[in-house]
Amino acid sequence: MGNGEPVPHKANGRPLDAYEREIIVILMEEAAEVIMAASKMLRFGSDATWESGGKTLSNHAELSLEIGDLNVMIARAIKIMLVHPEHITAGEVRKEHRLRKYMQYAHGGASRV
Repeated sequence: MGNGEPVPHKANGRPLDAYEREIIVILMEEAAEVIMAASKMLRFGSDATWESGGKTLSNHAELSLEIGDLNVMIARAIKIMLVHPEHITAGEVRKEHRLRKYMQYAHGGASRV
C-alpha cells in the first residue's frame, strides 16, 4: 500500500439472499427495457408502432408499459427494504434541482438559453 498499488476493496455488507438477488436482476432487466423503449422513441418517434406480443403498440405505449414494469420492481425492492423510500425521495428532490439548473429546453421545445 502507498507504493502505487491499488488498495483492495473488501465488501463489508450483508450478502443478498437468492430472492433479493432475483429482485435486483429483474430490476436491472426492467431498467434496460426502459432504456431500449426510450431509444426507439428517439429513433422513430412517439407514434411509430411495433408488433409486441401479438399486439400493435406505439413507442409511447411501449415506453409507458416498460416504466410500469420498472415501477413494480421498485415497489418490490422497497417492500423488502433493498431501497428506502426516504432515499428515493431525496434522489427525486436532487434530480429536480439538477433539472432546473441544467435543462437546456423548456416544455414544448423552447430553448431556455
